Amino acid sequence: MKIYWNGTSKNIIGPKIRQLRTSQRLSQAALAGRLQLLGIGDKGDRMRLFLTESGYKKALENQDKAFIQILNHAKVVQGHLQYDRPDGYL
Repeated sequence: MKIYWNGTSKNIIGPKIRQLRTSQRLSQAALAGRLQLLGIGDKGDRMRLFLTESGYKKALENQDKAFIQILNHAKVVQGHLQYDRPDGYL
């Protein structure tokens, strides 16, 4: 999703998406799941995904097949992020 500047807000599409999402009674997670299933995104686009452990394992499988590249990964431990790699490793 691209964010454009209209003079007052940088996120001019967010309220429209929220309105459509809530009118269809979709949670943010459900909408994200639908977008992932549709393969939304062009080659080279970066996406931030919040995955379960099983979802992360599937992402690793897709990386092994060269469908995707995981640039960064972190686990949430007691409310804090623990990254797999040190800062600046990318």
